Amino acid sequence: MKLVSYLKEGHEQLAMLVNDTLYDTDALHPELPSTMGMFLNYWDDYFSLGQAMYDSIIAGKIYQSKGIALDTSFLLAPVTQPSSCRDAYAFRQHVAAARRNRKV
Repeated sequence: MKLVSYLKEGHEQLAMLVNDTLYDTDALHPELPSTMGMFLNYWDDYFSLGQAMYDSIIAGKIYQSKGIALDTSFLLAPVTQPSSCRDAYAFRQHVAAARRNRKV
């Protein structure tokens, strides 16, 4: 399952990407969230339903006419508002441990 965020009417929209076509999650099923943040925050609740919708697209049960062409869309960062941004290399101990584990 490939999930992307794109700009729709000035707002972030979560979609599934299949064969260069975007399928809005909230249009696929009313219980699916419309943002990546919500999908990730409630992963255990939404993953199975999301996978079922993705499988339906692949199986041809949801037609391409319900999708939006990728080349006409403006993609955003996958997670537009991350709760944190971490860089393990900012900590000297992490760098030393990583180099030691790689035998560098």
